[in-house]
Amino acid sequence: MQKPSNLQRARGRVLVDLLSEKKEFSPEDAPSARHLMKEFLEVDNELLADTANPNLVATRSARQQRLAERIRETAPGHARLVTAVPISFSELKGLVGQDETIVGFWWRDETERYVYALNKGQEPVLMRIDGQDVDRNVSEFRKAIESPGDHLSLDQVRRSAQRLYDVLIRPVRDAIAFKQIITFVPDGSLHYLPFNALYTGHGFLVEEYLVRVVPSLSALKLLGAVKAAGRGALVFGNPLRPDESELVYAEREAIAVAASSPNARLLLKGDATAAAFKSAKDYGYVHIASHAAFDQTSPRQSRLLLAAPPFPGDITVDDIFDIKLNAKLVVLSACQTALSYVSGGKELIGLTESFIKAGARVIIGSLWRIEDASTAFLMERFYRALSQGEDPTEALQEAQIKTLRQYQHPYFWAAFQLTGL
Repeated sequence: MQKPSNLQRARGRVLVDLLSEKKEFSPEDAPSARHLMKEFLEVDNELLADTANPNLVATRSARQQRLAERIRETAPGHARLVTAVPISFSELKGLVGQDETIVGFWWRDETERYVYALNKGQEPVLMRIDGQDVDRNVSEFRKAIESPGDHLSLDQVRRSAQRLYDVLIRPVRDAIAFKQIITFVPDGSLHYLPFNALYTGHGFLVEEYLVRVVPSLSALKLLGAVKAAGRGALVFGNPLRPDESELVYAEREAIAVAASSPNARLLLKGDATAAAFKSAKDYGYVHIASHAAFDQTSPRQSRLLLAAPPFPGDITVDDIFDIKLNAKLVVLSACQTALSYVSGGKELIGLTESFIKAGARVIIGSLWRIEDASTAFLMERFYRALSQGEDPTEALQEAQIKTLRQYQHPYFWAAFQLTGL
C-alpha cells in the first residue's frame, strides 16, 4: 500500500500544472519551459502510479530532479513550486503543530478509500473507510444545507452531518482527541464538504475544534514558507455593475471591516474596480464583498465581479495568478469563492488556489451562495475577533459559533472555509 505522502504528490502539483500553460515565461524560453513542466508532471504521475519497484522509483526520482533543475534555470520564478512539492513523512511530522492533527483522505478508486491522521512526533494512522456512499452523502448534505427553507428540519440536517462524521472522522477519533486544531486535506467530493458543519453527536465540529483546510499535504510546506510583508487593508464593497443587483449588506460589511482595520483603504460602488485590485499586492489584508461566479465548465474563468469601467470589470483565476501578493489574509465574501474544479486527475482549479499561488497565506471563501444579512453579521464578528488579537482560524471559529447561535441552520454560518495556515 502506498503511503499518503506519496499519493498526495500529484495533487500538490496543480499550481505547477496550471503554470505550465501560462504565459509567464520569458518569450524566448516559453516553449521549452512549458515542455519541461509537462515532462516534470508526467514523471510525477509515473511516480504516483508505481512505487513497488525501488530501482524504477530511484531512476524516475533522479530524472525528476534533473527536470526540476532545468526548470529552475529556465523559469526561476517557479523554482519554489517544483522544489517544495515533494514532502516526506519526517518533514510532515515536523510541520504539524503541537495542538494540531492533520486529517487527510485518499480516494484510490470509487470504493477503496482511506482516512489518515498525523500528529506531531507520531507515526501516521491510516484507516480504510466505508466510502461507497460518501459522494452521494456529500451531495445530499450539500443540498440540505443550501436549502434551509425546504422540508428538511435542522434535526435531519444534523443526522446527515453525523452520518458523514461517522464515516470520515470517527475512524481516527482517538488521534484527534485532546487536540485543538484539525487541518483537513480533502480528496474528490470532499473538496465541496463544509467540515466545520459535520456533527459529532454533541455539537458541530466547529464548536469543538478550530477547523482549516489545505489543498494538499505539500501545500503545508508551500504555505509555511510564505512571507507576508504587506501592510494595511484593502477593502472592496458593493461594486456597481450594470449586470448585477446592488449588495447593500456587502457595502455595510465593507464599511465595518474598514473601520476595524488599521490603515484601511475602502473602495465602494464605482470605486471598487478591477483596476484598483492591482494595488492589492501592497496590502497585508484584502477583503472583497462582491458578487462572484464559479465556472464549472471553464474553471479558470471563475471570477470576482468588480466594478466597471472598464466593463465587465471581472477578475478571473488567471488574472489573480499574475499578481504577486503580500497578504496575510484574503477574505472573499462572495458566493462560491471557495469552490474549485476537481479534474479527473484530482487537480484543483479555483479562486482559492489562484490566491495561494499569488502569495496569500490564508484565504477565506464560501462554498455556496451566501445570504447577505447573516454574512454581514458573521464578518463583523470575525473582524472584531481579529482586532482583539485572535488569529484568522480562531476568529472564524468564534464568528461562526456566534452566527450559529443567532441563525442555527448551517446554511447561514458554515459556508465560509479557511484555507491556509
